[in-house]
Amino acid sequence: MSVSKSRADAGAILLKALSKPVSKVMNKDIVSGEASRSLADSITVMTDKSLSALPLVDENKRVQGIITLRDLVSIIAQGAGRLGLQVQDVMSAKIHSLGISDTILDAIAVMATNKIRRVAITVDNGKSYAGIVTNKDVMRLLDSAYSYRVMRPEYAFKIKLSQVMDTGFGSIGAEEDIRAAAWQMMTLGFGGLIVIEEVPVGIITERDLIHRACKIRAPEFLKDAVRLQDDASDKPSW
Repeated sequence: MSVSKSRADAGAILLKALSKPVSKVMNKDIVSGEASRSLADSITVMTDKSLSALPLVDENKRVQGIITLRDLVSIIAQGAGRLGLQVQDVMSAKIHSLGISDTILDAIAVMATNKIRRVAITVDNGKSYAGIVTNKDVMRLLDSAYSYRVMRPEYAFKIKLSQVMDTGFGSIGAEEDIRAAAWQMMTLGFGGLIVIEEVPVGIITERDLIHRACKIRAPEFLKDAVRLQDDASDKPSW
């Protein structure tokens, strides 16, 4: 079977899967927190269960809100002082990447197989980074195809990554404190940063920053990190 035929078949299967009712694919084993409990309690549940988001419910199990990894990263970023963990301590040293001539379908396959939300895009046979594609980029493209009829949905899977990748991806030094990484993620709106020494050596994501840091220092470390600071400055001091 040719590569193009294989990709076409995979695209057809994925398109069919995306047409299923939400009830057929949603996770019904939901973990929730109590809206009346403290932030520290929510952090404990999220870190213990390795969750990226936690719905908060009242005594009648009605959803009152949700807390996400991004919320925790933003809270950490606004604190004062260093947290004493370097980016290289918690980053993912393995970067999943594709070339600029690869397609959206290739990116979806890599994300699904490796359970990740972003793929780095490289040039020069993987020696240099040119951009990044996230699950949000993919969903925006497919939504455009479905909702606005810009193209037939199945054609969206064939679009080259060079046409949709973000070339303004953020980066940070491997020896920076993780609060500096949190600040960059919050201010730039990125869910992940490429980690640089002389060359890219890894990637740090919101999940890395929260869950890996807690594994190294235990959840109490994060509880201390998100406590309200007496410092009234609007930017952390490194």
